[in-house]
Amino acid sequence: MAFKDIDKLCKLSRIDLTDKEKKEFSGQIGEVISMFDELDSINTDKVKPAFHIYDIKNKYRDDKICKFEDRKALEENIEFSKDGHVIGPKVFE
Repeated sequence: MAFKDIDKLCKLSRIDLTDKEKKEFSGQIGEVISMFDELDSINTDKVKPAFHIYDIKNKYRDDKICKFEDRKALEENIEFSKDGHVIGPKVFE
């Protein structure tokens, strides 16, 4: 895997690596990618897709609207809020 690809992965995952760590991880990531390439080469035309090994059914519950009376207690657990709204971190730069 190219050094620029490692730099891009580091930026996307928001981690800082030294050049030594980037060199080490580039080999490891290359091995993982080659394993996926090997899996892609297997013919699975006659294999039925399985989403889960157990036959699990979702247990749904009724949504009930209820008024939350103690808004002040709720806001005490929020680090940042303004005008009754929660302020989260920026997603896009």
